[in-house]
Amino acid sequence: MPTPPYTGPEIRVSLDVLRKILPGLPEPVVLLGGWGVRFVVNDLWREATGQDYFGSRDIDLGFHTPPGASLEILKDGNLPAALRHLETLGFTREGMYSLVRYYRWEDDTPVTPEEAKRLLAPDYYMITVDLIASHERRDLRRIAEFQPFSEPLLARVFEEPAERLEKRVEGRVVWVPAPHVLLAMKLVSFPERTKDDKALKDLCDMYAIIAYSGVPPASLGSHAASMTGDFQRLVLHARESEFLEQAAIHLGIEPRSLRDALNAIMK
Repeated sequence: MPTPPYTGPEIRVSLDVLRKILPGLPEPVVLLGGWGVRFVVNDLWREATGQDYFGSRDIDLGFHTPPGASLEILKDGNLPAALRHLETLGFTREGMYSLVRYYRWEDDTPVTPEEAKRLLAPDYYMITVDLIASHERRDLRRIAEFQPFSEPLLARVFEEPAERLEKRVEGRVVWVPAPHVLLAMKLVSFPERTKDDKALKDLCDMYAIIAYSGVPPASLGSHAASMTGDFQRLVLHARESEFLEQAAIHLGIEPRSLRDALNAIMK
């Protein structure tokens, strides 16, 4: 049986946080990353395994920041509105594109940044919301003293209806990248993963997309290849990863099955 890479309370709390922040987020709400994968594959995954697909510790939200949009338009747009909404819910800025909220390990109750400083590191954890822009713009810092990370493939989700899916989450319509877009995002980011758990989760997500999105692997591969500069190299990098065998254990499959799935998108 599959066993999630993350076994602590963070996934449950992260999903609860997602449900709580959704009502106040401006439309369209665009969900990327691990939760995006969950909502794309979960129906077929649950049918096959009897359980929900792995969740995510982080919540990745996407925002449209095209070069043609003036700074004044963006100042009145979704990115600063989402930032203000999250801050009213107790999230604080961490780094250039993340907001975090701290929780006590003992009972999962939220604590303020000041309270967290008085705790030992093993006594608390944090839920992170990453705000991700569709285009890299240096002037985004002037919107709200914040500089989101950019994901070039995200632009397709906003600009081309065929590149996104609509999912209903807690009564809200949420946009999620289409399976081939999610796969391309995972493949492109994978070589840059510096944390073992992130690389392991990415491999699980790639397999879930290939096997449980409902899209034939060859079709997934051909569409993802059109979005990446060196598709075959990226797939081979994932296929030969040192984390592949451990990912297969969490997926409840043989390593060969994970390699075969990656091979299938190159045909």
